[in-house]
Amino acid sequence: MRKYITLLSLSLSYATTYSLVYLKYVLYNPMLDAFGISNAQLGLFMTVYALMCMVLYIPGGYMADKYSTRKILCLSLIAHGVLCFILCFSLNYVTALVVWLLFGLTSAFAFWAALVKGMLSLSTKENSGRIAGIYALGCALFTALINMILVAVYRMFSDAPSGMRAIAAVSGGSVWLCAVIVFFFYRDKEKTAESEDEKFDKRYIKPLVKAPILWVLSLVIFCTYGLRVAGNTFFNPYLAQAKQVDLSSVAIVGIIRSNILPLLTPLAGYLADKVFKSVGKLLSLSFVLLAAMFGFVIFMPPALPMWFIIIVSLIPGAISGMSYGIVFSILREARIPDIMMGTVIGIASIIGYLPDFFFDPVLGSILDRFGIPGFSIIFSALIGIAFVGIVSCLYVVRYGHKVETGMQKFIYAP
Repeated sequence: MRKYITLLSLSLSYATTYSLVYLKYVLYNPMLDAFGISNAQLGLFMTVYALMCMVLYIPGGYMADKYSTRKILCLSLIAHGVLCFILCFSLNYVTALVVWLLFGLTSAFAFWAALVKGMLSLSTKENSGRIAGIYALGCALFTALINMILVAVYRMFSDAPSGMRAIAAVSGGSVWLCAVIVFFFYRDKEKTAESEDEKFDKRYIKPLVKAPILWVLSLVIFCTYGLRVAGNTFFNPYLAQAKQVDLSSVAIVGIIRSNILPLLTPLAGYLADKVFKSVGKLLSLSFVLLAAMFGFVIFMPPALPMWFIIIVSLIPGAISGMSYGIVFSILREARIPDIMMGTVIGIASIIGYLPDFFFDPVLGSILDRFGIPGFSIIFSALIGIAFVGIVSCLYVVRYGHKVETGMQKFIYAP
């Protein structure tokens, strides 16, 4: 029971930390009014945050391997709360921009790698899918709950600045509460004589970077996350523009695809552990199904009923949402040693989250240039990404069966 309480405390920490960071996806216009800024200036918040994240992922992963996971999580949460409270006293644009820049330090430096590493530390190779599924479900539910609370708090005030200050205060208090919960419930793994002999050191980074499995794992995360992002982004305009679905229905379908279907993640974890006995095998099947669905969309007959078209658009959302929820558990299948898990997570995250930087502008420019026929080009590109994901997952499955545990075998295994 303690393990699952700890797991949910990590999910809650995720939700409280990132809800304010990504508040613009919930309260976009109120943020414009509260900070007195333009759309471009609000967009710059996420630009400086994303750049800081990319710079800090690798050193943060190294720190997560070098120091106590519990201490990193608690200190990061405390520092994040301080930044939230700064917004209570100043909604100046420059101040807010600096705060969002520093959010990268508190939520992406060592916190992100420690959070994922902490979640994986509660699992084994045999149950990693289920643990990741429960964690992802907790993240989704807590995020939805906290966002509803923040919206309710904002509506309690008559003017935008007061509402935003209240949101910042609630966010800061929630983050500090999570720090207390994590401190009391999370326990670092007890050190053994073997683990004392195997400590991660800077000299291991070079051979680690040369290990093919590291980059294959990065590709798995890239493909999984990329298909998730692209599907959520471009199925809505596809329904509205190519299939003439009314905008209110498109919005409802988008909410279901983005927020409801990911709640099926525990099912993916169960299937990975109990049916396929492999996260990599389940992910490879998911990529096959996604490629098939994207191909069907490209060649879909024009006279199909609208309800059928909507269901077809939701299936990739269900598959990609479930897959992304358990994708990091594939590190267990690759038998990544705990002493280098944080560094691997940091490096893989840089590659894995690259879609945030170029998917929208590149794929969006295709639509701008080609119009409705551009959707076929986009879905064809997604099929190509799915095939890269299939090959990458099968490589990990083969690697996991061949290599024995142990840091040296991991680093130098072909």
